[in-house]
Amino acid sequence: MLKFPDFSTNISSLKLSNTLVEQVPASIQHWTRLRFLDLSYNGKLKTLKNVPEGVSHLNLSYSGIENVPDCIKALHGLQHLNLSGCRKLAT
Repeated sequence: MLKFPDFSTNISSLKLSNTLVEQVPASIQHWTRLRFLDLSYNGKLKTLKNVPEGVSHLNLSYSGIENVPDCIKALHGLQHLNLSGCRKLAT
């Protein structure tokens, strides 16, 4: 499994599109300033369990996501969610 890269927790935008990321670590929940998270075109990303509460824009387009995770359902400030091209997404 590919290890999630280490980043500063003081960032507001993170774009990891078209990478080999398979999962997002639990520690990302503590990234209180993160507002924009782009994990698009990550075919190996099947599930998403951890998203900071402050995220307002989440791009999972063309990822391997198979269902809308509970952590997304709990994002009350979410303004934009892109799931286009998620062919494995259960209906």
